[in-house]
Formats: sequence, C-alpha cells, structure tokens
Amino acid sequence: MKEKKPRGATLSAMGFFERFPDEDAARIFIEQCVWEGGEPTCPNCESKRHGLWKTRKGHYRCKDCRKIYSVKNGAVFENSHIPLRSWLYAFYRLHGSRKGIPSTQLADELGITQKSAWYLLHRIRTSCMDDRLAKLSGEVEMDATYIGGKERNKHADKKGRRGRGPVGKQPVLGIRDRRTGEVRAVPVDSESALTVCAELPARVEPGTEVITDDHPAYRHIKEMQYSHSSVKHSVKEFVRNLVHTNGIESVWALLKRAFKGVYHHWSTKHCHRYLDELTFRLNKGGRHVGTLDFLRALCKGAIGKRLTYASLTKG
Repeated sequence: MKEKKPRGATLSAMGFFERFPDEDAARIFIEQCVWEGGEPTCPNCESKRHGLWKTRKGHYRCKDCRKIYSVKNGAVFENSHIPLRSWLYAFYRLHGSRKGIPSTQLADELGITQKSAWYLLHRIRTSCMDDRLAKLSGEVEMDATYIGGKERNKHADKKGRRGRGPVGKQPVLGIRDRRTGEVRAVPVDSESALTVCAELPARVEPGTEVITDDHPAYRHIKEMQYSHSSVKHSVKEFVRNLVHTNGIESVWALLKRAFKGVYHHWSTKHCHRYLDELTFRLNKGGRHVGTLDFLRALCKGAIGKRLTYASLTKG
C-alpha cells in the first residue's frame, strides 16, 4: 500500500484560528507577505524610514514624506472597515473550498451583510488576477465551453429566442499545460477562428503542440507556427493514443459545478473574475487548497489592485 504524500501546510478551520488568534497576528502575517521581511515601506515614496503612529495600531508615519500609511494602502483592502483577520479568513474560505463559497454563506460566517461579502469576494478575485503569467509550452490542450442557464428555464422576457445550445451563454476559451497542469481561461466573444488566432499567441509559446477537438475554429492553428493534433468528437472519437482534451474538459467540469452548485448565476460582466478565482486555485495548489502558501500568494496579489465599489457596479 502506497504512503500518502504529506499535504504541506494545509490548514484546518481550527488550525486557522490557532495560527491567527487575533487581529495583530493577522496584520503581522499580511505585513510580512506584502513587505518582504515585514519592514514597513511607504507606498508614496518607498522609504523604509518610519515611526509608529501611536493613536492607531498598525499605522506608520514616513520620516521622509511625512505621510501616514498602513499595509492596507494601495491594496484591495484599502479603506475597508472589515478587520484584516476577517479578510484572511475570507481568503482561506474562498480558496480552501474546491468550488468557492457564496457571498450569502460568507456573510453569515463573518457577521457582515451579503452586500459587503459580495464586494469582499470580488476584491479577493481581483487579487487572483495576474497579467504576468508565463506562456505555456510543450503540450497543451485547448477547448471552449459555454457558461449560463438554459433558455427554457429563463423568464419569458429574458429568453433570446434564437435557438438552443449555446444561445444566451458566455463563451470561455481555455488552455491547459499537460506537464505542469497550469490553466489559462478567458471569456471571449465567440468560439471562432479569429478568436483563437488572437488568444493563442498571447498565452502559448510558438512551436508548442496544441491538441483540440475538430471544431472549425482550430483549423488555422498549423499556420501559426504551432503543431496541431485533434480528435474528432463529431464522429464520437474522444481518445486516440495521447491525443485527447480530457484535461481541459475536467477544468470545465469543475467550473460548471461551481456555477450550478455554488454560485447558481454570475453576470457576463464579472465572468472574468470567477475565471481568475478558478485558475488561481488550480495553478497554485491543485487539489491541495487552503494552505498558508495560498494565503501568502493572495496577500502578495492584493498589492496595487484596489477595486472600488463604484467601478465594480457601474455599467
């Protein structure tokens, strides 16, 4: 019988509260993540020369520009009245849950309103966004799926009345690296050859082996300095030796279970945020979610990504 591999620094709920028993412990942990070594750094002039602001704990006065700051400045939790310990708990719950957590449940657990929990979760998803991700290489699988409810289940005044299948749904294009398991997923306007030609070079290195199904949108991949193999789903061929798209389809299975079982609905406007949440969870931990490394990565990702309620809800 094989020995189970250790799951690293995975935290249980009890372990979380032992690790962060009060607000000071949470603040110090975030400071060590945001400021390397925990040395306060002024967000205005980047000076490390500081003094304590005695009237407010966790605030510092810069000795160069004379401005007062804290670890919240310039991050997703700037101007938030929610304690940092609650923020860390929300980090832990969102990414310790395989399919995420609804705002209604998080609101009950934190003792805040559903509106505040919804806003908090979207700010955390903003921390998951990373535009500096390296391009995938080697062997990758590419596929598209559609996210949304069935037309027959919609209210009469919201039905598209344009047919069946993907009508009224949001197309999502996904790419998965077979070697590392890393995933890239992005909402697109349509599953078309034009979309593939635009998205593939931005996320995959030239010369990579790209494996797809036989959808017409992928017919120009060979002309783009990529190797291309495909399985013919149209004639019920799903696996041919090592040619298949089972890896990326398992990602879609998880995404749709989150959509249907946890969130039930999300708007097209915020679709990219939920995709960022899913891919972050898969790329950083795979099945071993809810670790201290996850918390550290989220705290670092929170820097410079402030999201105001007005910008989140307008439009």
